Amino acid sequence: MKTYYMLGWHGQLNTGDDAFAIVTSWGLRHYCQANTIVMESDASGILHKKYNIKLVQTQSFYIPGLSRLLRRFYYTQSKSLIFAGGSLFNDKELNNFFNSYMFQKKKIIAIGVSVGPFVSLQHEKNTLEFLKKMDYIGFRDDFSYNWAASKNIDIAFSKAFDLAVLLPLAVNYQFTTTEKSKRIGFSLLAFNYLKNPNELNKDIEFIQNLAKSTYSVIKDRGFKITLYSLCRHHFYNDDIICEAFLDSFPNKSDIEIFKHDGDAYRTWLAMKKCSHIVSMRLHGSVFAYINQTPLLLMEYHPKCRDFADMVGLDNKFCFNLNNFEPDYYKNSLSLLLEESQIQTHLSLKSAQECALINFKGYTDW
Repeated sequence: MKTYYMLGWHGQLNTGDDAFAIVTSWGLRHYCQANTIVMESDASGILHKKYNIKLVQTQSFYIPGLSRLLRRFYYTQSKSLIFAGGSLFNDKELNNFFNSYMFQKKKIIAIGVSVGPFVSLQHEKNTLEFLKKMDYIGFRDDFSYNWAASKNIDIAFSKAFDLAVLLPLAVNYQFTTTEKSKRIGFSLLAFNYLKNPNELNKDIEFIQNLAKSTYSVIKDRGFKITLYSLCRHHFYNDDIICEAFLDSFPNKSDIEIFKHDGDAYRTWLAMKKCSHIVSMRLHGSVFAYINQTPLLLMEYHPKCRDFADMVGLDNKFCFNLNNFEPDYYKNSLSLLLEESQIQTHLSLKSAQECALINFKGYTDW
C-alpha cells in the first residue's frame, strides 16, 4: 500500500488550492501508483467524498486528541510528504516547518510550487534551507526555477507549471465546442486587505468604482455579468467584494454571484459559460486560460505576472492593480470584448505537458 500525505492549503474553500488537491490526488494515483491520499481537512467535505481523499481532521464527530492520533498514524504510514501547489513557503509557515517532527525523517517532495516574494533576506535564507531538505521540487514558474538554479541547490528540481491546468485531465473532461453567451465573468478580491486588514474599506471603494467603470463600457452592448467568489475561507471571503460590486452596478438584473463550494471542477465548469473573463485572482486567470476564454488579468501579486509571462498573455490585457487608472481599464475592457479567443503564445497542450513534469520529473516516488 502506497500512502502519500498531501500538504498545503487544500480543503479551505479556495478554488486554486482545491484544484491542486484534485489534480495531485489524480497524479499520484496515475503516475505514482498511490493507493491512499491524505490531507489535513476539508471544510466542504467534497474533496473527501467525491475525490476519495482521506482526512486527518474529520467533521462528522469530535473526540479529543483524535486529529493528533490520526496525523501520527498517517504520517507513519506515508511513503512521502507532498507539498502540493502554490505559494506555501511564507515567512511564518517556514518557522513552523523547521520545528515540526514531520519534516525530520520522511521523504519530502514539492510539486507545482513557487517561492517568493521574499519579505527579508532571512526569509530567503530560510526558504533555501528548507528546500534543501527536499528530495524533489517541481517549480510552477520561471522566477522560482531560475532562483533555485542560481542557488545551486543540490537536489532534483524541474521547471514545470501550475498544477491547475491539469484539472481537465484529472476529471477526464472531454472538450467540446459550445456556443457561449455574452457573459463577462469577474474574479474579484480585496487586494489591499491582504496586505493590511485595516484597508478593507479601501478595497470596497475600489470595487465600487470598478463596477461603475465596467457599466460605462458595457451598458449598451448586451453583456450579462457573473461575479465569481473563488475564495470563501472564514478568515478571507470574496463574497463581501462581490456584494460591493453588485451593490454599485446600476442594472442588477444583469448580474449574478457564483460561490465556490469546495469543488474546483464545478467552479471551472461554471466559468466555461463566460465569453470573457476579468480576473484579479490567479486561478480565475488560469481557468480562463484552460477554457481559452479572452482574459483581462488584473495583477495583485507577482505570481499573476509570472503566469501571464509564461503563457505569453498580450500585455494590453495585463496590468498591475497598484497602478490602476480607470480610463486605461475601460479601454482595456473595450478591447477585450472585441476578442473571441485568449491572446497568448503558449498552447494549452504545451502548458499541460509542462505541468505533467511535476509528476514525470522524478522517478523515486
